[in-house]
Amino acid sequence: MPDSTSIYNLGTLDPTPVPDRSAPPSGGGPRPASPTVSFRASTPAARRMPTVYAGFDMYGTASLVLPGTGQMLRGEFALGLFYLSSMGLIAAVIWALVTSLERVTETLRTLEYPGAPALWAIAVSFGAAILLHLGSILSASPSGPKSPHPILAGLASAVLPGWGQVLNGAYRRACLFVCGAWIVAAMWILSLPVVHEGLAEVRLFIPDEVLAVCSPAVRFTAPVLIWALGLYDAVATATSRRRR
Repeated sequence: MPDSTSIYNLGTLDPTPVPDRSAPPSGGGPRPASPTVSFRASTPAARRMPTVYAGFDMYGTASLVLPGTGQMLRGEFALGLFYLSSMGLIAAVIWALVTSLERVTETLRTLEYPGAPALWAIAVSFGAAILLHLGSILSASPSGPKSPHPILAGLASAVLPGWGQVLNGAYRRACLFVCGAWIVAAMWILSLPVVHEGLAEVRLFIPDEVLAVCSPAVRFTAPVLIWALGLYDAVATATSRRRR
């Protein structure tokens, strides 16, 4: 069996002769100083220990899936509760506006206001939810670049846009892909027939400029581009950092 015992050089001892203290000094002079033992430490060469890195950012991943949870897992309960409760409040506001859109528009028209502000309120709430989500990702794990395996980063981006960038520590680029995913989701929601029928019942219509952006060509092309660019960016970044 191979000998796994490590031998460390603890240095060398250079003792000097110890004089007899019982003998008085000759000539009545002062007693000589106490003998010293010199120790020359010989430090062994530093061994390079392998760095074990799982390539998984728990805090950033948690905030990517549910804003605020990453901060709470890291111990920042106040900040995490702010993001989580704010997202819940915005979701409740959007749900209330959507379910009571007919009553809201009728009330606005009674007050001699157009019904379009109800749609703008939903759009603003949707935008606020995006900003909160991005802010939660940026503040989740600001610990600098990481080096996950390129396969892990690529698989993460293939499953969820921006996840591979989070594992790489590139949180700003992760926010770009997450924001793109939100916008694509909004385009698909606005293109649903049930949405157009519900708006027509309350005499509200989506502007033509928005409908042009939500055309089938854009709806099918945008998610493919976001997915492909996110996958490429995650793999390329992880590969370049592991080569350093």
